[in-house]
Amino acid sequence: MQVYNSNFLQIDAFDDQKLLELTWLKATVDMTDEEYRNEHLELLKFMLEQKTQKVVGNVKDLGFVVNPDTQEWMNINVFVPAIEVGFHKLAVVMSSEFLAQLSIEQVMEEKEGQKITTQYFDNVEEAREWIMM
Repeated sequence: MQVYNSNFLQIDAFDDQKLLELTWLKATVDMTDEEYRNEHLELLKFMLEQKTQKVVGNVKDLGFVVNPDTQEWMNINVFVPAIEVGFHKLAVVMSSEFLAQLSIEQVMEEKEGQKITTQYFDNVEEAREWIMM
């Protein structure tokens, strides 16, 4: 069930599986750092409400490159509280945009990101299959 939709991000929730599926949209190519952070604060609200354990993040169309300050901000302001309510597994459907892909990988290499079991995929179907194992 879709629980959130903006110009940049769509979030679908599967409450019975404690799963959220994120789809980043092409408009992210024009996204600002502040907008990226705000989208993650919206995401965090759902994660805390539903005690989300698993996330499928489709970043295939993500055009935004996450800078190092925002990577650190995400670790402190998103990952820490999400991990506290049970978030532990992330399947990422990777972007074809090299810099966006690299910035996502760098986020997951930060201290808090390393506490999350993460796998990278080329398509959503494989990501969904893995996340349910």
